[in-house]
Amino acid sequence: MPKLGTQNALSASTHIERSDCPGHFTRSRSQLQSYNKDIFMVWLIGWVVFGLLIGLIARVLVPGEQQLGCLRTMLLGIAGSFVGGALGYLFQGGSLVQSSGWIGSLVGAVILLVICVRRGKFID
Repeated sequence: MPKLGTQNALSASTHIERSDCPGHFTRSRSQLQSYNKDIFMVWLIGWVVFGLLIGLIARVLVPGEQQLGCLRTMLLGIAGSFVGGALGYLFQGGSLVQSSGWIGSLVGAVILLVICVRRGKFID
C-alpha cells in the first residue's frame, strides 16, 4: 500500500491525482461529481428513448384498442425490458431482475400489452 505523500496515494486535498497512468489528468471531486451526474442523465435519457421506441413498436404489433399516452407507452417499453429480462433469466440464467436487449424488451412489452388488452384494464 502506498504511503501518503507519494505520487500514487490519494491526496488529502480536493484533488485526486494519478501520475502513473499516461494521459490521465487531475480532476477535482466536484468535477467527478459533475461527470457522474452527466453520465446519469445520458443513462436516464437513453432509457426514456428506448422505452418509448419499444412501447411504440409493441403498440403497432398488438391489435386492439389501446388507451395509452406517451408516458404510458414509455413505461410499457421499460417494463417490457424487465419482463424480457426475467424471461431471459428463465432460459439462460443470470440475474432475475435485469433488463434485456431490443428483442427481449419487445417480447416483454408485447406480452404485457396483450395481457392488458385482453383484460381490458388500463390504469386511468
